[in-house]
Amino acid sequence: MPFNEKPYYVLASCLLLAACDPGYWMEPEGLACDRYARPTLDAGDLQVRPSGFGGLVGEWWLSASYQISSDVGKVRLDSAVLRPERGRFSSDGASPPDSVLESDVVTARWTFARDTTAASILGPHAAITLFLTVNRADRREATIRYQRIEPGGVSGCAPG
Repeated sequence: MPFNEKPYYVLASCLLLAACDPGYWMEPEGLACDRYARPTLDAGDLQVRPSGFGGLVGEWWLSASYQISSDVGKVRLDSAVLRPERGRFSSDGASPPDSVLESDVVTARWTFARDTTAASILGPHAAITLFLTVNRADRREATIRYQRIEPGGVSGCAPG
């Protein structure tokens, strides 16, 4: 009896497609762009350049990174709040606060219940508010709004 491998290829293909997770991607919206076409929130002596963020649809965590530049000294990310269309979520406190001297990247992280995915919480729009301390005394807030970009969608901005 000859061995027919075609059914095994079909089965393997079906399993691979079933495991495929299309993912999601959130991009900053409504921000001015610097000369390098990077979205930038300019707060005078403090500039915040958010990155887009995303993950697999089934993930129950997310993280968002920000390049922070300061003309006035040391900046610390104290906490962050994620505000999707419904609800409000404080960032994880498990990691120590990041400190920035002149220019560096800080990351805010969230972990949700394993039966609640980040993609389902975010929806099409969300905002993240960063709570920052400049020079150990001056407290600042920076809010960045995000929109979901569909796979193959166009994102980014033109220099301003």
